[in-house]
Amino acid sequence: TDDSFLLILHAEGEQAEWILPPQWSAGRKWEVVLSTSPDQGPLVATDRITVPVRSLMLLRRVSLEQGEA
Repeated sequence: TDDSFLLILHAEGEQAEWILPPQWSAGRKWEVVLSTSPDQGPLVATDRITVPVRSLMLLRRVSLEQGEA
């Protein structure tokens, strides 16, 4: 199957909270594939994502079974 990705570009000087569309998140997890934030460690994103200032985040949607394997 094909992977689904979400690219978030945030150019503001304050962090922002993004809410993923429910139709994209139901029964799924989002994992961070790439992040330009130096403080950003590996994490699994859920419905709400805090995006650091002046950053880029690339997320990949995975099923719950894939994320727990």
